[in-house]
Amino acid sequence: MPATMDLLLKAHYRSPGVPESYAGSSELKPAEARILSRLRPELANASLLDIGVGAGRTAPGLRAAGRRYLGLDYSLPMLALCRIRLRDAPLIHCDAQELCLRSASFDAAFCWDALGDAGHAARMRMLREIHRVLRSGGWLIFRANNLDAPRRRPFAFPAAAGTGLRTRLSALGRYLRGIAHHLRTRRYESRGGGYEVAGDPYFDYALLSYYIQRDAQVRQLEDLGFSAVEVLGINGTPLAGGVCSDPFLFYIASRSD
Repeated sequence: MPATMDLLLKAHYRSPGVPESYAGSSELKPAEARILSRLRPELANASLLDIGVGAGRTAPGLRAAGRRYLGLDYSLPMLALCRIRLRDAPLIHCDAQELCLRSASFDAAFCWDALGDAGHAARMRMLREIHRVLRSGGWLIFRANNLDAPRRRPFAFPAAAGTGLRTRLSALGRYLRGIAHHLRTRRYESRGGGYEVAGDPYFDYALLSYYIQRDAQVRQLEDLGFSAVEVLGINGTPLAGGVCSDPFLFYIASRSD
């Protein structure tokens, strides 16, 4: 399953027009900006690793935050667009499951979305590799899909943005495409303790994403050698205990000695 999920995603990122669709965005999201602002004093003299840099949306903000920056991605088409946008940025083609970097060479690693594009085994390999390249006490900051958040299921009709005939026909087309995609990809879904790899409604179920409960994510990090895990909501503010329904959660963790 992980290899098939990986192949689906790699094919998506090299599909005509897809890399360009990501290149249109150039700003940090509010939660990302809030996290960077909060950590700015600690990051000022730090070496930062941007995993899954894509077309470069987050790169300018991260480059400005630290002393040294390196961006990487496993998609050559996405990386090519990033190189056009940021001609002087240090960027490399690399898969985060096997980082071509020295151990203990970075103070912080940012992985806004790439961990959601991996099956369970691949995700665990990525987290182990990130732990390896971080210095003792170094931070991992990433975003994860929240398994406890409500999301549309494949056979649920999508809400239409209006009542006109064209809008209804568009919603019907999306609904039928989603069912067709789900029937094709559902064989690759998997579930475990507190996580689920399943079709993503954002992509009309043509692609799979990794969803995980907050407590399961904290345990996962701690089992891999991270500590001081802090969980933040979709707006970038720390969360109290209990179940949260935000679609995305942000995590800040420190590499243990």
